[in-house]
Amino acid sequence: MLRSATLGTLTALVMTMGGVGVTQATSSAAPAADTTGAASWGSTKAPDQILRKGCRNYRFAYKITTPNNEWQAEMFISDPRGRPIASVLADAGSQPRQDVTTFRTCRASTTPGRFRIRMRVTYTEGYEKHVGFVKPSYFRLITPR
Repeated sequence: MLRSATLGTLTALVMTMGGVGVTQATSSAAPAADTTGAASWGSTKAPDQILRKGCRNYRFAYKITTPNNEWQAEMFISDPRGRPIASVLADAGSQPRQDVTTFRTCRASTTPGRFRIRMRVTYTEGYEKHVGFVKPSYFRLITPR
């Protein structure tokens, strides 16, 4: 239980920091990062699924379409109340550009409804860092009848 609460707090902190602004400077002398076209750097999607009793894994897919192979993606999943429930990290060193992965959540800690996947993509060109959010995707977790 403590681990779930800590994960939720950390995810909320990361989302808050990420929401401050999508542009970041690499140093005080460098210009702000370019976020034009950030929506085309990737996508996420998930099928509607059944919210089962207990803690379960739920699947979703991501695709990264940055101009080079120096990328990192952070996916944040929010429940219908807007509360962060999970986050997943993918980077060029250990994951493919396109994959199906899972996040874990518990029925007791969330509600059925429309969930949001928000993905932040970062890639570098030399010393220049580009950061942006792609268009969020939505899916439903429903309770069985």
